[in-house]
Amino acid sequence: MKAEAEEGTRKREQLFMEHELKRKKMLVEANTSLQHEKLKINMDREIAKLEAIERRELEFQHLRKK
Repeated sequence: MKAEAEEGTRKREQLFMEHELKRKKMLVEANTSLQHEKLKINMDREIAKLEAIERRELEFQHLRKK
């Protein structure tokens, strides 16, 4: 009877650990996805800034030629 109780406890602990592992994997995946989105947004923002600088430079060069 004691062995059965220990086996039940071991199985519950194993299920708990498996559940925790799945939960933590999901958190890591969600965090990775979020970091990827943040990186993409920052990259798009930097590209937009560079494009604006290029446009201003072209406008300035055009005005200098006049």
